[in-house]
Amino acid sequence: MKYSRIAYIALPAAILLLIFLVSACGSSSSIVKIDTEYTSVFLDNGQIFVGKLEKVDSSYILLKDVFYIKSWVVQDKDDQSREIRNTISMRIEEANNPAFTYINAQHILVIEPVSSNSKISDLIKKAKAEKSAAS
Repeated sequence: MKYSRIAYIALPAAILLLIFLVSACGSSSSIVKIDTEYTSVFLDNGQIFVGKLEKVDSSYILLKDVFYIKSWVVQDKDDQSREIRNTISMRIEEANNPAFTYINAQHILVIEPVSSNSKISDLIKKAKAEKSAAS
């Protein structure tokens, strides 16, 4: 029990230190280089954003054409099995209709490329097709 308390304190502190060191180590062009069309950004609160990475700075990143992933657990009462389901939503469909999103670099855990043959890429294509069909 004592080690788990230490882990809850040490892990976030280590992540923040890593982010600080990365942001302090050079120009913004040397921080992140991703050559895929879309990039996944995992935040420290569990949110996942996917978008076109436009700018990287030591203080923030800028995403355009932004989506977010929602996950939830579906549990079958009969056999106690669980299944995690994911959906992807376009941020531009929200009430404020954002064309871009700035994300505070202090809350970023991971930035990863989204390959063109991934499930996320397929979900983005499907969401865009559904939006076009609805227009």
